[in-house]
Amino acid sequence: MTVLAHSEDPNPDHCLLMKALLIETRKQLINEGDQPSGRAQTTWRRICEYIREHWQLPINRDSVAQTFRLHPTHASRLFREQGNEGFSEYLTRVRMEKAAFFLTRYGMNVDEASGRCGFSDAAYFRKVFKRVYGMTPSQYRSRRSDGVQDSFSATGVANASLQQQLHH
Repeated sequence: MTVLAHSEDPNPDHCLLMKALLIETRKQLINEGDQPSGRAQTTWRRICEYIREHWQLPINRDSVAQTFRLHPTHASRLFREQGNEGFSEYLTRVRMEKAAFFLTRYGMNVDEASGRCGFSDAAYFRKVFKRVYGMTPSQYRSRRSDGVQDSFSATGVANASLQQQLHH
């Protein structure tokens, strides 16, 4: 990370992104040995796959838990223990990645993208999008269409807790 701090790259976002990627990679490597390969991890992976396949539907922790015949509290515990993030954070991350894709690749308006990503309230979608990406959906789309690449994605790099780690 010291090398990154002295990088010749004039864009500080690139350095910040590299630090975030290194921190996340380090966390995953450390946790790799800690994760059991048993039934809990298998169930968690199946739930993640289900979310990636059904993100556009009005799903939530309770409905997914019911689909997998789990108690909602147990589903939450699986995500905290196996995935190092909460159920809602994971679902939001998947949906925000899709929303960003729709906004930039298909030029969808914000209301259409929010509806396609499982949000019934476009104002709430805008609020969540801004929290994840640090800008409104419209700003994100125009920034991306101008050829400016953002340094954060909804893969967790932009969340507040990771940004706090980067600045410490």
